[in-house]
Amino acid sequence: MMKIKYCGSFMIVLGIAVLAGCASTPAPTDEVQIARSSVQAAEQAGAYEYAQIELQSAQEKVQQARNAMQKENYVEARRLAEKAEKDAKLAEVKARNAKNQKAVRELQESIDTLRREIDRQTTN
Repeated sequence: MMKIKYCGSFMIVLGIAVLAGCASTPAPTDEVQIARSSVQAAEQAGAYEYAQIELQSAQEKVQQARNAMQKENYVEARRLAEKAEKDAKLAEVKARNAKNQKAVRELQESIDTLRREIDRQTTN
């Protein structure tokens, strides 16, 4: 009989500790805002054109983080916001890299064209 009383008390204390832990988790408003800003930076970098998958993943995770915030599931919201930020940064880097590679190709084409023109003029 004594064992059951301690078990019940333990469960009550454990339940209170879990609730207290949830209540003490602050809303990750900064993290969600940072993730949203990272998505915007990726969009401005050209991720729509060069990193669609990563950008879409980041956008979806930001929305999921917002939904988790509304449900006061702050641990999940923080996790999603952090993942969204990483996805958005990856999209931004991929977009900037693709743009840089395109610029290098265009510059190389211009150099090749100039060389051909110089060669043509020197052979005449």
